[in-house]
Formats: sequence, C-alpha cells, structure tokens
Amino acid sequence: MKIALKKPFWMFLCCFLAVLLLLLLVPLNLFPGEYVVKETGVIIEGPLSLYSFTPWGYDPDMEFFSDFYLTARGYALAACFLIGFPALITYRITLKNRPKL
Repeated sequence: MKIALKKPFWMFLCCFLAVLLLLLLVPLNLFPGEYVVKETGVIIEGPLSLYSFTPWGYDPDMEFFSDFYLTARGYALAACFLIGFPALITYRITLKNRPKL
C-alpha cells in the first residue's frame, strides 16, 4: 500500500475520493448556489453543500424551496476542490519522491 501511494495516479485517485466523500457526507455550505421559492418562484442566492444533492442529505427546512442548484461559480469551486486540491497534493508528493541531484 505504501508503494502504491507513491505512484502519482493512485495518490491522485485516493485524494480525489477522500475529498469527494468529505464533500458528499458532511454538510459544508461552501458552494455558491440559488434556491427557488416554491410559492412565488423568487430566486434567492445562498451557499449550498454537495451533501444536499445526495438522497441522505434531505433537510426538512428545504420544504419551502421547489428547486436548488449550483451557479457557474459553484461548479467551478467544486471542480477546484475535487480536481485541483488532489492534483496539488499529488504534485507535491511527486516532487518529494524525485531523486535529488
């Protein structure tokens, strides 16, 4: 296992899955999104979590909203967390394991 984590692809995959599980299992309202009010159709901007898009992320306080979704900034931020952060960790480990001159 220790040798497998030194390979960049496996390290990236492990970090990607760890961040994905964290964002899907913990209700962290980090991502810009919009809520649509059920009765009036008014759109309200507010933070969303990826947890609320999962079946176990149902919140009874959301009954007043007919729909909610991420904005373009929310999708970009989610991509940065899911791809950028594991890529930086993988790059750092790759540099650490490179032979010294």
